[in-house]
Amino acid sequence: MFKALIWDELQEFERRVSGYPGTLPEYADGDIADDNLDYVRGWFELAVSQFFIGARKLAESHKLSISNEARKYSFEWYPARDSGVLPDKMTIHRYREYYEIDNPRSAALQLRELANQVIHSRILEPEFAILPEGGIEMNGFHLASDRECSRGILWIPWDCIREIANLLLTDDIVHSRHIRDGRGEFVQISQSAEDLEKPQAQLHEEWLSIAGNRNSLKRLKKSYLELSYPVLDIDKILDDQN
Repeated sequence: MFKALIWDELQEFERRVSGYPGTLPEYADGDIADDNLDYVRGWFELAVSQFFIGARKLAESHKLSISNEARKYSFEWYPARDSGVLPDKMTIHRYREYYEIDNPRSAALQLRELANQVIHSRILEPEFAILPEGGIEMNGFHLASDRECSRGILWIPWDCIREIANLLLTDDIVHSRHIRDGRGEFVQISQSAEDLEKPQAQLHEEWLSIAGNRNSLKRLKKSYLELSYPVLDIDKILDDQN
């Protein structure tokens, strides 16, 4: 149900922008005035923030499969011109000047990494086009968190957001294990039908690649002597890491 609600919120945003300016509130002044485009930017920021907060909640509550959590998405990434000079609140509208937009490189992020950048974003700037026949077409957005903005900025195509949303909506957990690590913290391993068909070696590598899992495994070794995992052999992973 929660996954469906995340999808619904994203579709509501797309309904609003496709119906612009007819979807503006009654008190908005004018059809395509700059002030009214602030509504579009506000709709965008609200929709994207809610989407990635929801996605991180799904990940942290173990409602996503290993395949989806380990999946990496490729984006264009533009390095900072000078890591010591960054856009602030007074210059954020000129953020392009601080990055080598004409020198794209590549970056790959997992879902949690992308969600964290959105949630802690310093730069979250949409790019869209107002269509002659009415409505707005979303192209994507530039993104950089407080931590990452000194290194560079990402370009996130809107089609990628739709792809992620579809993967979350269709991600069905069919196998799950619950244990506690060395500090007594809850650890869950969730798998989809796709995960169950993968070779163990591949599944091990994917699970280890997800942020935080490697440390959980180290704590597990201190507290568990007997573990039975028919699909994910935790003892083998622990031994391989030593």
